[in-house]
Amino acid sequence: MGREIGRRGRPSAADHPHHRKEAFDDPAYLFELKLDGFRGLANTIMLSKNGNRLRRFERLLNALPPGYVFDGEIVALDRDGRPRFNDLLFDVLPGGPPPG
Repeated sequence: MGREIGRRGRPSAADHPHHRKEAFDDPAYLFELKLDGFRGLANTIMLSKNGNRLRRFERLLNALPPGYVFDGEIVALDRDGRPRFNDLLFDVLPGGPPPG
C-alpha cells in the first residue's frame, strides 16, 4: 500500500517526522545519533570551539601520538552506546577526574 500523496506529489504532513508522535523507520530518511559532548581541537593544547582551553580533557590530548591533530566531538557513551553528557560535565569517567 502506498502513502497518501498530497496535491504536489509529496507525502502528506502526517508523514513528516516532525508531525509524528511515535518513532518510525523509513529508508527514505537518514538517521544520525545526536551526540552531546564538547567540541575539541587539539595538537599541543585542547581548545573548545570558542577558543577556551579544555583542561579537563588533557589526558586525551596526552594520548595522541606526536604530530597528530584532533578535531571532533568528545563524548561519553554508556555500555549500551547511549550518550552520557553529564558524565563529561561532572568528570564521571573511567580513571577518575583529570589531574589538577
